[in-house]
Formats: sequence, structure tokens, C-alpha cells
Amino acid sequence: MLIVMENRATEDQIKAVCQTVVLLGLEAHEMPGAQRVAICVTGNDGSVSERHFADLSGIREIIRVSKPYKLTSNEVKSEKTIVQIGENFIGQDKPVLIAGPLCVEQESVTIEIARELKNMGVTCFRAAAFKARTNPYNFQGLGKEALKILSKIKQELGLAIITEVVDQESVDLCLPIADAFIIESHNMQNFSLLKSVGKTNKPIILKRSISADLEDWLMSAEYILSMGNDQVILCESGIQSFTSYSSHTLDLTVIPALRRFTHLPIIVDPSFASGDHRYVLPLAKASLAAGADGVMLECHTRPSKALSGGAQAVSTQALKDSGLM
Repeated sequence: MLIVMENRATEDQIKAVCQTVVLLGLEAHEMPGAQRVAICVTGNDGSVSERHFADLSGIREIIRVSKPYKLTSNEVKSEKTIVQIGENFIGQDKPVLIAGPLCVEQESVTIEIARELKNMGVTCFRAAAFKARTNPYNFQGLGKEALKILSKIKQELGLAIITEVVDQESVDLCLPIADAFIIESHNMQNFSLLKSVGKTNKPIILKRSISADLEDWLMSAEYILSMGNDQVILCESGIQSFTSYSSHTLDLTVIPALRRFTHLPIIVDPSFASGDHRYVLPLAKASLAAGADGVMLECHTRPSKALSGGAQAVSTQALKDSGLM
């Protein structure tokens, strides 16, 4: 249910509606708009009777929301959500580029990559201190040591830091340093992790699982929004298919499809999707042509020497020459 208030509704009237919702054992989520406030009601298993609000003033209309996802739906919020990370506003007219190595490596290498990217105009630096891997024997990040390196990059180069979180401990450790968190595709339905990041004030880049459909993905975003954090960016990073020439299949169809159903901004990770550096930049350009709000890709000064993800990382020189910036 969505309760739309009059454009002149007072704070007391809005508060009265929220209190009534809570007394019904439900949750009220205030959603300020350009002209009026709307209150999204969640937590109900079935329909809520409008008679509970009949005596309250300041209500313009009550709308039934048909989708199982409420807070992420266009039915609840018609204006597009804009998410700020550092100097960038994701969801506005100008596409945003997020780049960096898959994982933080030794300090000199990581700082060298960050400095080259900054010289190209990149202001959002991605690199994982903690890395969820399908293979337990693969490199899983430098952990606390990596956070010291990311902190130094942030202080010395002024780049916004975007890093992966994998559990509550990593959320707590990354919180003072990171400007945004990445939830990788492996953790898209790690509901305890989604609740944890939903309690923070950090922007969340939520990657689509390789086996998730559109509704699964939006329901995972709903977990984050339901905890109070509406700064969510959806990231398409490939789905499982039958290809033998790439790791996954990048689903560009989902970009215009998502525009029909959600107000959240959408970016694309062509590195994870392709698994091959030769495909990354063409897919990045195709993503922007399809209407993505930005791309997040893996980039390294010497990809062949990368501790992880080297095969899918483009070189800093290739990125510079690509015309993507």
C-alpha cells in the first residue's frame, strides 16, 4: 500500500499516518517527493483496509501496490533515485565510470593503478579487501592490510573507495573507509548480509546473481531498502547460459526492462560477465548505449601480473585509448 499525502500536508499529519501504520503492526517508510510525501506500508501479508485511515487528514489517495517488491517499485516512487558516491551522482544524465583491480594488491602496485586512473579522470576506485570466491583455494583478499592501503589512496589521491563486503565483520571493518559497498553476485541472496548493509548509510552496489531473474534481484534490493537504506545501485554482471567463449552472458535487455519496474539506478560490470579483457570495453560501450547509468570494470597497469582477475582486467593504457572516458 502507498499512502500519498497532500502537497500541503503538515508534519503532524504525516506523523499521524505513520503512527497508525505502526499500531497496525506494520512498517511505515516515508518517501519525500518533489511535491509531496508518500508513505509506503510494508509488512502486511494481505491487503490493509483503507478504513483504518478514513479519519486522518492530509491524505490525497491510497494506492494498492501490485508488485511483491514495494520500496524498489516505480509504483511507489516515480522519480528516479540518484545515488552519490564521492563526486559522482549515479542516475543523472552523465554516465559514471568505476574502475580498479579486482582485489587490493601490494601497496606500490595498487597505488600505481589508482594514480593512473585518477590521471585519466576516474574518481571512483574499486578494489576488494575481502573477496568472496567460488573456489576456496583462490586468493580472497589481503583483509585488514588492504584496508590500510585503500585508506592511503583515499587520503592521498582523494578517490572515492568502493569495496566488497562478505559478512558482518567485513562490513564493520570497511565502514570507516569505504564510500560504497559491493555485494557480489554470490551474495545477492545472502539475506543476513543484505540486512547488515541496509542498516548502514553507505551506497550499495548490488550485483545480480548469475541465476536470478528480475524479480529475485529486486526482492534482494528490497531487503536493503526495508532496513532504511535507499541508496542502492543495481549492477548487471552476467547470467548463466550456454556460451563457451565467455564466463557468463551479459544481459543488456534487463536495462530497459528494469526502467519499467524500478526507480533505482543501473550500472553494468562487463569484466565479471565476460571473463575476457578483449570483450570488456566493447560491452562497456554497449551497456551505455542501452541506457546504463555507468559501468564498473576491472583495470590494472599490468593485468598479466595481477594476483586475481588478470584475464578479465583491461590495462590502464587500453582504457585510456578506448574513448570510454
